[in-house]
Amino acid sequence: MSGPAPTPWRGLVGAASLDVPVPIGTPMSGYAARTSPSTGTADPMTVRALVVDRVALVAVDCCALHERTCESIRTRLLDDGVVDEVVVAATHTHAGACITPGRLGRESPEVRTAAGRTAIRAVLMAAGGVVPARASHGEQHGAGIAHNRRHLDRPIDPPVQVLAFDDASDRRIATLVTHPCHPVVLDASNTLVSADFVAALRDQVEAAHPGSTCIFMTGAAGDVNDGHPPRPRSPRRGPARGPSMMPNASDERWAPRPSMPHSNPSWVTTGPQPPTTRWCWPSSPSTVRPSPPTSPRGDSA
Repeated sequence: MSGPAPTPWRGLVGAASLDVPVPIGTPMSGYAARTSPSTGTADPMTVRALVVDRVALVAVDCCALHERTCESIRTRLLDDGVVDEVVVAATHTHAGACITPGRLGRESPEVRTAAGRTAIRAVLMAAGGVVPARASHGEQHGAGIAHNRRHLDRPIDPPVQVLAFDDASDRRIATLVTHPCHPVVLDASNTLVSADFVAALRDQVEAAHPGSTCIFMTGAAGDVNDGHPPRPRSPRRGPARGPSMMPNASDERWAPRPSMPHSNPSWVTTGPQPPTTRWCWPSSPSTVRPSPPTSPRGDSA
């Protein structure tokens, strides 16, 4: 006997996204094999904040953050009394500026300081713009992207999970997306600062919901990546745009609902992939899924 339908969560929600300038020549982190600094920017380095009631989530486009950086951001915001708790995380892109002192190579103190200040500003903006909202959850298996980089013969199927926050008029305020997969589509030869596949995913979701902010949290990626050998940058739109692990997260079928079916969605199609192409973020709901990988990526982080 089925029980009553779940009551949607309701509260105050705000979101903001701000860019952090990354000068040419900034050290990058993510690959030990990459020894040269950045030569430009493919995607702006962003700091994104989501405030839900009085809790703030902050996502920074970098490979890692030092705990002192996270603590300084949290302490400043708690001292200001804007929120009651702050969680700061890196998207873990392997094509970002190195802002982790003493770790992952030579860092840029200037970019690190700018990222910290920008994180505080983003939370203040998000907290200052909260509006009544309701939350809905979507979860989908069968993306077919994540692989165990240490044991390619062991199939895994972690879900893509989405929290959508809409206001009283059904306007999207923010979309929180998580999937445990290293953003490592771009290899060590890349010297353009990028959020990797995360940038394309967020762009697509925000394009479907103008005025909203998409925040991506990588989650517990561990030994999970796209499982494919690294290849050079794609000439289309700068660096290759990454695995379509969330083929069309902005699709109307991700509208508010209690849950999502655990089956491969009809808007994912399969087909041949030329051996010379890379994973690129699609401009249409359909995507091409590759054949099983044959070798690990050998990522450094």
